[in-house]
Amino acid sequence: MREEVKAWLKFAEDDLKLAQLAHKEGIYHLTCFHAQNSEGEA
Repeated sequence: MREEVKAWLKFAEDDLKLAQLAHKEGIYHLTCFHAQNSEGEA
């Protein structure tokens, strides 16, 4: 896998983690933002 692809997958994983943390804390607008970013980067 190309390094560029690996980097984008890492960005997607990080955004998904942030979405999960935001959801846990009840910050729903950031949950949506980071979940959508994660989908777009993957």
